[in-house]
Amino acid sequence: MARTLRYEPFHEEGSSTRPSWQLDVFRRDGGCVARFANNPMWAKAWPMLQGLPEAGPCRSGSGDVISPYAQRYWSIAHVKDESRMGKRADDDVRHAWTMCPGHTLVGRTWETSAVVREAGRLYIAEANRRAGL
Repeated sequence: MARTLRYEPFHEEGSSTRPSWQLDVFRRDGGCVARFANNPMWAKAWPMLQGLPEAGPCRSGSGDVISPYAQRYWSIAHVKDESRMGKRADDDVRHAWTMCPGHTLVGRTWETSAVVREAGRLYIAEANRRAGL
């Protein structure tokens, strides 16, 4: 039985998310950013992502453990400039990072906690600086 992808990294024409900038985010991050969290191997490179709540492994929408490098599952998570209610963050490389479904779906919302979002702002700024974006 063939598996149907529920989460695709690209959206239909006319969506608020444009593949051109999504590709820049995917290239910059190289996979689900949660893989850097609390990982001693990445502590020097991404110190702002250390000491966060436990992220756990990357998972597909159906809950299967997947590689953080499994491109077909990558999606964009938006991060606002400051914590506030209302309008979503802008659709650009300065407000987005790559996540797998397991770190963004309701019930497994690691990336929506305030401390992770603050670390995300720092990560995105530094990653953009390093990538020249």
